[in-house]
Amino acid sequence: MLDSTHREPLLSSYADDPEMAELIEEFLDSLPVKIQTLRSGLEQQDFTRLTRIAHQLKGASAGYGYAPIGEISAQLEDTIRTGQSNDLNAISSLIDDLVGLCHHAMASAGKPAS
Repeated sequence: MLDSTHREPLLSSYADDPEMAELIEEFLDSLPVKIQTLRSGLEQQDFTRLTRIAHQLKGASAGYGYAPIGEISAQLEDTIRTGQSNDLNAISSLIDDLVGLCHHAMASAGKPAS
């Protein structure tokens, strides 16, 4: 579980690159849909969908400079793919952490959280 007292902004490592600004904004704008998909996937225990979204977030977050989101996404993907999908507590905890990081990234960029 992530430390909820961590309050430093979560900004892209490319935040100072004007050529990346629009791409970073598009990534952040996509997060509310990803969050909703994670939540509904967990609720429906749709591990195929959860794996797909985790994989997408892992790659996109790395490409747009959000390594912490990528790390948790990779953990979630690995947990599901290694057959630990019967451990709903572990999956739920990782999704909570991932959603928290996504919200933190959006808030750090001045975007409203979903």
